[in-house]
Amino acid sequence: MTSAVMAAADASAKAPGGGYAATEKRLLDMAWWATGCEIRDGVPYISSSGFKNYLRSKGWKDSSISAATNPANTDKIIGKLMLSDVISCHEHGWKIDEKSMVAACLISREER
Repeated sequence: MTSAVMAAADASAKAPGGGYAATEKRLLDMAWWATGCEIRDGVPYISSSGFKNYLRSKGWKDSSISAATNPANTDKIIGKLMLSDVISCHEHGWKIDEKSMVAACLISREER
């Protein structure tokens, strides 16, 4: 006898470059542009201080910024992006690792 059990997929499951981090990816992209489009090791890079200053300029409170930029908080911006393999820690910030996002950033940077 063969049987199957159907279960709903976990929306928070790790999905490399997955759509569930789309809002966070957009925020990172806007912050990267606002902080000068820095490149390290051939890929887009944003410093922790630059990202925090960007969030502060958008009206975020320091307590929210601290939570959002803590990689251990996998339900917040940086943690979600790291969990989905979009970014990784590099020097004093993060570099973008997701190939499609790297390409989009580099191409649009060249066009400006």
